[in-house]
This record gives sequence, C-alpha cells and structure tokens, in this order.
Amino acid sequence: MPENDFWLFDSCLLVAFHFDDIGTALGVEVSEEPAVVLRGCQVRDAAWHHEVRTRDFQSSVPRTSRPGCVPLCEHGLPDRPSPPRRAAA
Repeated sequence: MPENDFWLFDSCLLVAFHFDDIGTALGVEVSEEPAVVLRGCQVRDAAWHHEVRTRDFQSSVPRTSRPGCVPLCEHGLPDRPSPPRRAAA
C-alpha cells in the first residue's frame, strides 16, 4: 500500500495527501506523471478486490454510545444536524 492517502481522478490525475506524525494535514501533491498515476490505478484495483459494502461493515461493528462517536446513517454518512437557517433580512 502507498505511504499516503490519495484521490485518483479519471485514472489520469492523482492527488496525494501528506500528513505529519500526529495527523495534521501538511498539503497535497498533484501529479499527472504516468508512472505515478499508473501506480495509483494499480493500488486502487488491488484494494477493490477487498472492498466491503458499507452496510455489511456497519452490521459487523457493534453499536456503542461512546462519547465522541458519530453515529452513521443508513447511507454510511455521518449523521449530523442541519446547519441553522439564517433569518430573512
């Protein structure tokens, strides 16, 4: 697996994320270099064979009520309250 998390866009552009040892974001590196993008495609394709559907993963993890845990909705996204609406001026 690669050292950094990355996003791959249309198998043509790779954006690698860099973090320090405590997880603070240091920045991103954008590459269209064929060898870099090809490696990203290979990693994605290898990882895809090990994918687990969100619903299956959620059902395998016991629910807890630990402080600071964000419950997941049925779509696998964090359940967060809507932002407050602004009053009309």
